[in-house]
Amino acid sequence: MKRRIVFYLPKGALFEATAYYCDLIKNAVKKIEGVSEVLYIESIDEIDSQDIVVTIRINDPFIVSRKCKKVIHWFQGIAPEERIMMGKGSLFSRMAAIKYYIMEFILLRKPFLFFFVSQAMKEHYANKYKQNLNERSIIMPCYNIPLNIQSFMVEGKYNTPSFVYAGGILNWQCVKESLELYNAFKKYCVNATFTILTKDSEKANALIEEVGANDVFVKFVPLELLQEELSKYKYGFILRREHIVNKVSTPTKMNSYLSAGVIPIFTTAVADFDRNIDLGDFELKFDSFSLDSMLTRLLEFEEKSINSNLVFQAFKKVFQLYYNDLKYVELICGKLKYYITE
Repeated sequence: MKRRIVFYLPKGALFEATAYYCDLIKNAVKKIEGVSEVLYIESIDEIDSQDIVVTIRINDPFIVSRKCKKVIHWFQGIAPEERIMMGKGSLFSRMAAIKYYIMEFILLRKPFLFFFVSQAMKEHYANKYKQNLNERSIIMPCYNIPLNIQSFMVEGKYNTPSFVYAGGILNWQCVKESLELYNAFKKYCVNATFTILTKDSEKANALIEEVGANDVFVKFVPLELLQEELSKYKYGFILRREHIVNKVSTPTKMNSYLSAGVIPIFTTAVADFDRNIDLGDFELKFDSFSLDSMLTRLLEFEEKSINSNLVFQAFKKVFQLYYNDLKYVELICGKLKYYITE
């Protein structure tokens, strides 16, 4: 009997990164002989008892499992720890974390198939809840943009030290630390500039004033123009401190930078980036937040003459080995064939 694969995506559940992820799963599912139809739905009333339902929000597997037996859930983050971190350990955040802990505890004991965004996330859940997830999981990082060779060929791109940061201005995103490193670097390279692409201009400007940095520009660029804007810059900040939330994540920012030919300045706090992002001679990866050692390494790197073709070849390997659609389509297809027929 052929079955439907149904993506349960209520309003507000889908945005660009999740859309790309869901489409990739959809492309894999289409290759499976036992699937009759693949569709996106917003209402639980559209689910049939024989459907296999894909969910992306922590509450949704509990809702849809009342109507069907087979569920595929994508864990985008570790909710209990995220709530505590975002709430700075407040009582309210800890109460919310308990709720999510109970949900995870129950969910991971159900005979569902799980998507994790990193090996570190899978290991976190396996160890925390004492579950063997090897046969019930698929690991695929968060990404949504293919490599763009034109971004590497922008005239003068690698000749001047232009820095960029794209994203929010929350403490854990280490924008202040990025500004401090840039500020120290600018004392030696006076032609350096730093552009912050964000909606949070007020917070960004407050940090710039606090650090006392010069030649820092804050602007907002619509999502559809972001990659074109990023292609103008040489370096991109993606600093993170050691924390379990950072360890298990795979921020799409790395994919965006690499696609645009931006050399990322990143830390080993994101375990799967440490494991999978190898940029060879163009790697600026740090295992600590020592400003002096980061500055020394960055100044040494800036002295190098950069061949854009060699940068492209180094980044291309990451897309071949890590951000590879075909690789994940085949992996998903293999796992789903087994899950559908068991």
